Amino acid sequence: MKALAIHREGTTADALVGRVLCYDVRDGGGTVVGDKGAVLDLAGAEAVLGAVWEELHVIEVQPGDLHEEDAGSRLAAVVVGDGVEVRAYTGGQWTLAAARRGLLRVRDEALSNVNAQEGISVFTLFDRQPVEAGETVAKAKVTPLVIAGETLAAVESMARAARGVVTVQAFRPAMVGAVAPERLEAKQRQRFETALRQKIDWFGGRLLSLRFGGDTAQRRPAHRRGSERARSARSRLRRARAARGAHGAPRGAGAPGESPVARALARAPRARHADLRHVLAGDDVRPGAPALARRRRGRQP
Repeated sequence: MKALAIHREGTTADALVGRVLCYDVRDGGGTVVGDKGAVLDLAGAEAVLGAVWEELHVIEVQPGDLHEEDAGSRLAAVVVGDGVEVRAYTGGQWTLAAARRGLLRVRDEALSNVNAQEGISVFTLFDRQPVEAGETVAKAKVTPLVIAGETLAAVESMARAARGVVTVQAFRPAMVGAVAPERLEAKQRQRFETALRQKIDWFGGRLLSLRFGGDTAQRRPAHRRGSERARSARSRLRRARAARGAHGAPRGAGAPGESPVARALARAPRARHADLRHVLAGDDVRPGAPALARRRRGRQP
């Protein structure tokens, strides 16, 4: 390509045909008669000659060069991968949109190599971002009005080797089950299930029937839970005292390996709901029975 500065004196319309305007050209009333980047044909050249100017800056396209629109079209076509499609050309940029709902993937290395080429610009959304079908995920642009053909050829080679710079992977359908431990009211359950189902449906999955832990859980009465805790405490205390007796440990000392809980229970005052005492085989364990006296009589020969 070659940049030219053309002076009005002696310039004809034929001398402007095929040249690329470097900026908008306006007539005396301020109306644009030649757009920036336009490749002048004969009608366009005559309109530009009718404007007020003394020096006109244009680009001469040489063999092997590409205009920005032609180069941009090829750039956009080669950087899209599976699940991405080329949309409209506006403002000098080609829009790349998701062809389906899924997860956007950006090949970072390929993107960096492409953007390292002079005059090439591809910008995208963040990698691993969920996108909707039709959503813009990237844009491609050739910055100069005219670019060398070998530059674009290098970009095409890089993008093809990477099988596209941007792709959209479809979500993998899955069946999802959920168990809620809370005891929810009917309205709360409906609201929870509706919100969860919408999220899973968006990702292409299917929600199985919800299960709530409070529906089938058998809750024991409070007096039964207290009685069970008392029996467990008595059992731990008996084991702890038996262990102390077997090792000859003094009263109040913890047996080897005895847990802090067992020692605490041995020292703690007896709970009102539990009657803790030493018993031997044959002792009368009914409430109020004089177990100690019977024990002494039982030991006499």
